[in-house]
Amino acid sequence: MKNKDTALINGVIYTVSGEEWHINPVQSLAYDHNGVIVAVGETDVRKVIENGAEVINLKGKTVLPGFVDSHVHAPGTAFMEMFEADLNGIHTKQESMQILKEFIERNPEMDAYFAGGFDVSVRDEEGNEPCAKWLDKICPDKPLVVKSSDMHSRLLNTKSMEVSGINRESNVEFGHIHRYSDGVPTGLFTDCKALPILEPEYTEKQHIDAIKAFIRKMNSWGYTSIMSIAPIMLFDPRRYIDLEAEGALSLRVNVAQMVLPHKADECIANLKNLKTDFINSDVRVTTGKFLVDGVLEGKTACLKEPYCSEADMGQDYYGKTNWEKDEMQDATAKLINEGFQAHYHCIGDAAATMALDAIELGQKKSGNEALRNVITHLQIVDENDYPRFGKLKVIAAIQPFWHFKEPGWFENIDSAVLGKERAEKEYPAKSLAENGAVLTASGDYPVSPSNNPFHGIQAGVTRNIYNDDYEMELQGPDDERFLLGAQERLTLKQMIEAYTINGAYELFREDEIGSIEPGKKADLIVIDKDIFNIDILDVHNIVVEQTIFNGKIVYC
Repeated sequence: MKNKDTALINGVIYTVSGEEWHINPVQSLAYDHNGVIVAVGETDVRKVIENGAEVINLKGKTVLPGFVDSHVHAPGTAFMEMFEADLNGIHTKQESMQILKEFIERNPEMDAYFAGGFDVSVRDEEGNEPCAKWLDKICPDKPLVVKSSDMHSRLLNTKSMEVSGINRESNVEFGHIHRYSDGVPTGLFTDCKALPILEPEYTEKQHIDAIKAFIRKMNSWGYTSIMSIAPIMLFDPRRYIDLEAEGALSLRVNVAQMVLPHKADECIANLKNLKTDFINSDVRVTTGKFLVDGVLEGKTACLKEPYCSEADMGQDYYGKTNWEKDEMQDATAKLINEGFQAHYHCIGDAAATMALDAIELGQKKSGNEALRNVITHLQIVDENDYPRFGKLKVIAAIQPFWHFKEPGWFENIDSAVLGKERAEKEYPAKSLAENGAVLTASGDYPVSPSNNPFHGIQAGVTRNIYNDDYEMELQGPDDERFLLGAQERLTLKQMIEAYTINGAYELFREDEIGSIEPGKKADLIVIDKDIFNIDILDVHNIVVEQTIFNGKIVYC
């Protein structure tokens, strides 16, 4: 076993420490055999080298702290890629149906078929939204369940609805059953968790294979720490303990579990029990998640102004929250009082206000203002609520991958349900930061199926399309076709801080990770370009050459 210190020299090392870290990189750092940084800067590192450290010449490569994903659903796309039909990145009905057809033909022995990553913004030739008829043409005799890329909707063929007992009389307290004018379900269901929709079943080995694939992929993107947010898809977070014992967990993990309406006491008790299970682990159970509303594309987001008529939900339809206000405030107070952080899914402005109200009251009731409560997504936010983020010390966990006018989606979903004027104001970021919010970043993976943080960084800075998925050439960062709210652009420095030191703060780990300083863990990434000295439109092409976790190379 290597017991030497390791020195990295001749690099461009951005420490993310101090106010001017972005203009004053250092050239060298050193860490010991336990994976703890012992020196930063030429003078101190030279002393470590003189004491016999192993020297690695970076030859001008750039180093950053390992990235922190503030909101990720394990195991990402692994189940889809390994065991289901994978529709991620597909944006037409024709291609989606062809992939499903080929998957069914390759797997005739299966009793039911599952797929993921479906784009619910796709439309048929007449402009109609997805329905069971699309699937019946390729799979009339066995159940076929297609999960949307946002994880909020399911598209079922007729056989699936029959097997699940779903019909005209089916109803849900929260969620949206898309129906024809005669009340018959179309086959598209959004946030309908109460319905007995078929779910795939996987073996223990398949679960382990999936989570290991997830960890490898996260390391390849440069992530070394995550908030493993609920729902963790079909995955028991206790498996992290087994991976940790095996030496196969090359991520620092914080775990969040759901807090559900009408079951808050039970959920908080389960969180406490789960925390006990991890007492001897570096995996930390810190967070309860509240699903406050749904999503715009499923018409389950809760708004302060009505949906547009194009949403086809009738007049004065605002959506609704998953929680009653008083119940959520009470649950928040109990959660905070037990020492857990609250993490709220909020898409609509009414939902965000409700979360802020719950945080404010919960802090007062518990007397604890130090738990770093989080609101994520924040697609529509009332401008009057901006100052409350700073006042209540709320973390805004943003998904910069979505902060542009996505072709097809912006027209068919956002503008259609909100109206163009309201849609143009989606996803405030700079405004929240200027009002005191701590910004953290994620892709809500697998909602963003490519969780490459450099894509998110570029989009957060430009508020424009960031890769070649749509085969459209960007005419500079101000290309108006895809530009969404240039006034909400963040700086490159802010985006990197969101992915590093701010993410560490959300995970209560800023004393050990998030910046390159003596005493902190040697969680580092080596990248092929100096991110502060390239064209901003080239940031998405940056390649992670090495990911170092605890002083060990876990991706190369």
